[in-house]
Amino acid sequence: AVAREDVQFPPETDVDALADVLAALQHSLALRARAGTEQPELERIARNSVALILRSAGAIPVSDYATVAPNP
Repeated sequence: AVAREDVQFPPETDVDALADVLAALQHSLALRARAGTEQPELERIARNSVALILRSAGAIPVSDYATVAPNP
């Protein structure tokens, strides 16, 4: 609720759905780590995924996407 009050997300944002997607991302990262994916690759996946999730929820303007998830 704090993020909504700070206008980081639009009021119509389904925060429960966002939580579900972030939990799925965490699960995916854990599986990849267990399978041997190197930390830099896990960080890249996490950074880009979170940026995409936030952008799709309206939290980050498209013009700011590259600064949030830079490509190494």
